[in-house]
Amino acid sequence: MFAFRCRPKLSGVAGLAIAGLMLGLLAQPVPASAARVALVSKKSAIKCDGTVGWSAVSARPTALGRLGASGFYVWNEKGVWRVSVTHGDRRVQKFQGTITFDAPISARPVGAEGTGDVVQSTASSASFAFVNYGGVDGVAVLAPCATVVTVNGSIDGQPVTTAQIFFGPTASNPPAVPAVLTKAVAATSAATASSTSPSAAQSPTVAAKDCSNVAWPSWLQGRPTVLKNNGRQATQGMYVWAEKSLLRVVLVGEAGRPVQVDGTLTANAEIRVSPVGLEGRRDALRAIGTVATFSFLTGVGLDGFDVTSPCSTQVVFEATIDDGPITVFLGPSAAAVPALPYLLNR
Repeated sequence: MFAFRCRPKLSGVAGLAIAGLMLGLLAQPVPASAARVALVSKKSAIKCDGTVGWSAVSARPTALGRLGASGFYVWNEKGVWRVSVTHGDRRVQKFQGTITFDAPISARPVGAEGTGDVVQSTASSASFAFVNYGGVDGVAVLAPCATVVTVNGSIDGQPVTTAQIFFGPTASNPPAVPAVLTKAVAATSAATASSTSPSAAQSPTVAAKDCSNVAWPSWLQGRPTVLKNNGRQATQGMYVWAEKSLLRVVLVGEAGRPVQVDGTLTANAEIRVSPVGLEGRRDALRAIGTVATFSFLTGVGLDGFDVTSPCSTQVVFEATIDDGPITVFLGPSAAAVPALPYLLNR
């Protein structure tokens, strides 16, 4: 992981306090095994072109400027991905976010001003925290082999909304958060780029010929051992594991007190779900396009569902329990994820 710190714009105790706060908020480690990134050889890397297939977002948003509308501005500029933030007055506003790719990246800050501004990168994502006073802070990311881009974040601790994410020159809003963009390349000719690409307001798609339906990572394979005996010894929360290319989700509540669990799964390709153990009329599950939603009133029993998405490479989990935070446990060891939303890579 690489971290960038920027020239101070605050000094003394105040500067140190804000720096500490931002670093703490970004400290959400993902298990190394979960960050599966395909290795790109020097020979294949030469063929990657970060400018092709992104025409809908290949220019700076015209609305971006000092004291502009509060939010995240995202675009591709000659193959370099850029995320900038600003807001409409000189009071402090705190932005945190992550831009994730399905290929290796390198990242650097752009215009960040103080010790409270931090950019961190892993093999396939860049996370940032900006203390903004109405100027334009940002990050530039080089990811020439990427075909899927996912953006998420928060403003002053509140999850960013679709109205606060702006794509491309027209500052189009995405249909959902996390916001996902998928590269478009003509299928008729390997040498010719398509003259069109998906609008920022469209759901992402993956060509059928690219579907692999490959297994999820080995560390995720296998039912959690704590779910034996109908889950009576399991901690309350949401359990997720894989059986080859199938994802299984089980919800566990408390003995004698039913709990309400609501959530969404957002993939970067079409997603399908099927119920397992639905018991009551208040249990609901459905999938439309790339988004699945669920609502369960669950007790000690194991309510849940199966997830299939053969063309996806990523699934983002978001959920609450009784309108509060829920713990998500992954794989046979039931390792708790650091925070939600959580991005799971194939």
